[in-house]
Amino acid sequence: MNKKNVDFETLKTNLKYRLFYIMFVDLFNPTIYEGPLDDYIGNMKLSFGLIEKLSEENYDQYFPIISGPMEAQIKDYQKFCIPKKPIEEIGKFYYDNEEIFFSEEGKFNGAIEFKHIKDFFNSKNFLPQGLPDHALIGIKDNASAFFIEENFVLDDAFYFLGSAEKLVEFYSNKFGDSEVKWKNQDTQNIKNNICSNSRAAIQIFNNFVECFLNSIGYDYFSRNKDSLTSEQESILLKGKRPHRNYLSLKRKIVKVLDIVCSDESLKLRWNRDYPMSEPYTSFFEFTRQLRILLVHPGPVRQGMFQSPAEWYKKALGCGKICMEVSQDLWTRCYPEREFPEYLGFLDFDKNLKNAYKRVEI
Repeated sequence: MNKKNVDFETLKTNLKYRLFYIMFVDLFNPTIYEGPLDDYIGNMKLSFGLIEKLSEENYDQYFPIISGPMEAQIKDYQKFCIPKKPIEEIGKFYYDNEEIFFSEEGKFNGAIEFKHIKDFFNSKNFLPQGLPDHALIGIKDNASAFFIEENFVLDDAFYFLGSAEKLVEFYSNKFGDSEVKWKNQDTQNIKNNICSNSRAAIQIFNNFVECFLNSIGYDYFSRNKDSLTSEQESILLKGKRPHRNYLSLKRKIVKVLDIVCSDESLKLRWNRDYPMSEPYTSFFEFTRQLRILLVHPGPVRQGMFQSPAEWYKKALGCGKICMEVSQDLWTRCYPEREFPEYLGFLDFDKNLKNAYKRVEI
């Protein structure tokens, strides 16, 4: 900034916004400033105070002292957090919207919504790509973390599947086909744990599909709420039409895609003329059979009484079909975008491999 090219008050305001830009970027990388938070806030207040005291009379004396370190810091920060807009515009947003970042008690919030970041920064250096606007992004002590429901659900599903797989491997390596495996409580516990982990994985994988669909719907709502009808808003937020019963998952998929998909050819029409196709046919048949097994017991069915190997095989198949359904939903809603990085690109093998790290802790 050159004093000769702008009036003094504009120069002073821009300097203030450049300081707030530094403070904004600081939120997303705790390694940038590693001292105590109180010291950090004190330093920022000191810098802000110097800017406020800057006058035309003391400009030549104090401006280099204030601006020099700031500009060096800004240049360094741009390597980590690539700005999409002018530095002053980004800093002004933080200055004007401090309530987003601080609690009523004046403490930093743990996270802010992604929508407050995406328009200002290219976040590829510190966040996975594909995040919806409502994802929560960690700041300060939570920096570099992100929080979104479907990510937690998917991680849980693969954790239980990975746990079941490791138990299957342990069981096979220890006992093989020996009859000893049936004869004591320790081996029975291992078998029970394989079944329990497999059933948990199946339930959570099924929950993930609906959770993922709901996230797509909410993301669309948050970006288009001013142009939606009351019925569309109710479907996206509540999963039902106004004053009607909740939609089944089948109907919700059709209704949400009817709203979100911009290309008519990508919408789903499940009726006599357009019957359901894969992967949805297999997915809904699987969930129907699972419901019969788990919630409709009887002396004839005895669905729960299956071997550990059978339950694990069901969990494996469920995980794969749920990933296929999720990939199809994403492709229909976002045909120009890659699969979301924040969900392991909806890649079955990649997510299972990541789950092994948790299982081994």
